Formats: sequence, C-alpha cells, structure tokens
Amino acid sequence: PMEEPLHQVLALFERDVGLTVAVSYARRGQLAAKVRGADHPDVVIATQDEMDMLGRDDQIQSASRAALCRVGFGVAKHKSAPALDLSSTDALKQALLQAKSLSYADPQDGPAGRQAIAVVERLGIADALKTKTRLGTGSNPVASTGFGDVEMGLYPIDEILRAPGVTLAAPLPAELQQWTRYDVALIGGAPNRSEARRLLAFLIGASARASLKAKGFESFE
Repeated sequence: PMEEPLHQVLALFERDVGLTVAVSYARRGQLAAKVRGADHPDVVIATQDEMDMLGRDDQIQSASRAALCRVGFGVAKHKSAPALDLSSTDALKQALLQAKSLSYADPQDGPAGRQAIAVVERLGIADALKTKTRLGTGSNPVASTGFGDVEMGLYPIDEILRAPGVTLAAPLPAELQQWTRYDVALIGGAPNRSEARRLLAFLIGASARASLKAKGFESFE
C-alpha cells in the first residue's frame, strides 16, 4: 500500500537532501525475513503490528520508532454513479442495505477484509448483506467497483483513491472508522546510520506528510 505514495516522498527527499534511496518491498509475513536478509536495510516502514513484532525480535532501534501516517476506511462507488448520502452511521447503514451489491477484500488476504466485516457487524447487518457481497481479490480488489460489477465497496481510502473508475463516496463515520497505522524506525545496526537518520527525519516532516495526505494517508497531528 505504501509503494506509490512512498515513491513520491522519496523523490522529494532525493531532490531536497541529495541522497539516493534504494527501496525494496515485502508482503505481510515476509517483512522480518527482509529485515534480516543479506541486503540489510537502514530504515523500515511497517504497520503498527508488524513493527511491534520487529521490536520484540530486537530488529529495530526502538528509541527511533515514530508514527508515520494512518489510513482509514471509506466507501467506494463507480465514478459515474449518483452521490450517496453517507452523512451519518444510520445513513451508511441504509445505503448498504439498499445497495444491490457490495464488495470488500477477502478476509483471508489480509486485514482490510476483516476490518470491513467488523464494520458491517457493528452496523448489525452482516447477515442481510451476505447474499449480495462479493469478495475482492488480487492486487486491485476495488476493481470490481470500478468495472461496475458491484454498486458499493468498503476499502481503505488509499486503495479507493488509486483505483481506476472509482470515486471515494465518503470516509466512514468516525464511530465506525477502521485505521491502519504505519510506523517508521531505524534498523538495529543500520550500516548507513547518519544518512538513515536524515531519511527518518524527512519522512516525519511536513513536506513528506503533505505528500502522503494527498494519497489518503493522514498524519497524527
């Protein structure tokens, strides 16, 4: 999820600071092996639970760990579909019940699907939505909404913003919001310690946060 926004942030860093950053990515469950691998990185960005795991294994410099950004959940609709009234929890509930079809990520593929299920369960409509729910799979699970195969989708806002043919109808109401938090930290024994500290400071600075926000990742301030 961080690949596209991070690419833009690092371009700013390289322009403003004059250092080049080599980046690699890992899927959930593969991050610890990546950190311990032969390429031994200097800085890691990970979800809060993944960073907790790295901290327990003494893979990061815990004192350097900082909150980077967070991304919430929203409602996706086809870009040509009429506007939806999602101004309250009850309005969202009625919109989901009235929708002909709904999509969210397969819960077996990661936390996004489980977060969407938590939302419909809190609304008390999980059983009512079962027969019209289609699980999104693959690298672009929001695509079914963009193709017009389903009427509404429940997805992380960053996925909605980068999906073709899709519009963010609205973020979830505050009382239902599901957040995924991303942290940044220095790796224990980082080989390029001075440069790594400069990168970490840049990532939590104003210009990086503004760039991330444009992609749906909010800061904590």
